Amino acid sequence: IINDAKSSFDRVSTSMGEKEIKLMKTLVTSFPPHTSPFRGTVLKFKVKAPLGTCRQWWKHVVSSTHTEEQLQHNERSFRYLEAIDPDEFYIRKTLHYQSQTNKQGSGEALPNEIAQPLLEEPRENCRSSYALYRKMIDAGVSREEARDALNPAIYTSWTWTCSFQAGVHFCGLRSGNGAQHDISRYSECVEQLIRPVAPVAFEMISTSGVLF
Repeated sequence: IINDAKSSFDRVSTSMGEKEIKLMKTLVTSFPPHTSPFRGTVLKFKVKAPLGTCRQWWKHVVSSTHTEEQLQHNERSFRYLEAIDPDEFYIRKTLHYQSQTNKQGSGEALPNEIAQPLLEEPRENCRSSYALYRKMIDAGVSREEARDALNPAIYTSWTWTCSFQAGVHFCGLRSGNGAQHDISRYSECVEQLIRPVAPVAFEMISTSGVLF
């Protein structure tokens, strides 16, 4: 990051000293912040998540690509591959009340005695959708049409390549009280992987209050 910032003067640093830390702080705290040096560090993740979570994740397109390295497709495609595991569905362990302060978020957890009976029906729905899917495949129906039977709670996978800036932006947007619970858990994991790559930069950005 520092050397990308110094490229205008054709200079290179080989260590992270006081001058480099000062320069990093200038990049972060300037208004507007100088973000281009943070796009030179590239990160790549293999992600597995339910379809609902994927739809939120794929909104992060600036300095990001969402590809499948073998199929060159946006995700593991059920046109090319069959769903082979009847347990490959995301089944929640509990349910939450609608948040009274966040129109798109969840609030407190429902009592277990209320939540568990309600969760049994989605479990059965996933099982029956997979059974219908297998029935259609075994009857010779094309994969692209048989996939319509699959419950959208099914997992899929893809490769996410992004800049350091895009990764930090993802963590900033998809964590905290305003974020939806499911993707915030992924955001926590992404942060754990990104922070060691450029710890000084991540710490400065996360404590500055600047959302890159």
